Amino acid sequence: MNFDISRADWNAAKVTKAKDTLEYRMAKAQLQKMYLTAPFDGEIVSIKKNNSESVEALEPIVEIADVRTCRMTAYIIANKAHGLKVGQKVKLSLDGASKNRTRNGTIEFVSPVVDKSSLLRTVKVIFDNSDRSVEPGVTGRLYLK
Repeated sequence: MNFDISRADWNAAKVTKAKDTLEYRMAKAQLQKMYLTAPFDGEIVSIKKNNSESVEALEPIVEIADVRTCRMTAYIIANKAHGLKVGQKVKLSLDGASKNRTRNGTIEFVSPVVDKSSLLRTVKVIFDNSDRSVEPGVTGRLYLK
């Protein structure tokens, strides 16, 4: 009789363990739903919502920036920009808190149209900032050959 009681306790313990394991996995899955994972590496620039504030689907919660690669937008007089091509290497001089910094960049985009009122063409240059010495948003100059 003691053996049967022990076997019943053993079986009950196995069932309890299986139940607890299942509950643990369910709780872990629920916890994973509460984490936000960014689609790319970066730093949080701003948080749009407060703690415990509700969020609608597709509503931004945080703003993330990857400052290892930066983009400079320049507006160049049309007659000076006619020879620029995507992929062309250019030199940049970027202003900053204490000193000017120079970088080499690559033209990523040259607008196919010229603004009628200003006669300027938009050119976007991408450059490496892996040392994070250039603060995104600073002004600068684009040197054309």
